[in-house]
Amino acid sequence: MPALSSRVRNITPSGKDGWEVHFEAMTRRQAGEPIIMLSVGDHDFHTPAETLALTLGAKLPARNLSMGWRANRANAITTGSAATSAPSWHAHDLFLTWTPDAGALAGLETARVDLRLNNLLDKDYHEHLADGVSGWELSAPGRGAVLAVSGSF
Repeated sequence: MPALSSRVRNITPSGKDGWEVHFEAMTRRQAGEPIIMLSVGDHDFHTPAETLALTLGAKLPARNLSMGWRANRANAITTGSAATSAPSWHAHDLFLTWTPDAGALAGLETARVDLRLNNLLDKDYHEHLADGVSGWELSAPGRGAVLAVSGSF
């Protein structure tokens, strides 16, 4: 084994080993204190899941329309801790974009109207990297619609 530097040799222990700190933190957490566990064996970050995003779309140039379907899927994460493990999820979205060439919006440069329908199946899921600091999951929004009108002049 290589020799330790003088700085490392001069570090004095605090009197508690890692397991004592770990179990003290667990006891306090179970008692309701907002403890963030970053001790023995706990990661200080979450592992991203393998994800797949697929978009299929079509354009109707005669009507200045583009539309499509988007699917997102994330695999489950299994770790040694229930706090960092998460089930798989999938969500489906639809989108439609219209670029007007006549009417009130036609005079605007880059005018467009976007309609998005998100999470069509109203799945209750959370993205794996969106865990709250307290350990509570931050759920993704349920089914929703977004209408946006934009342009510059």
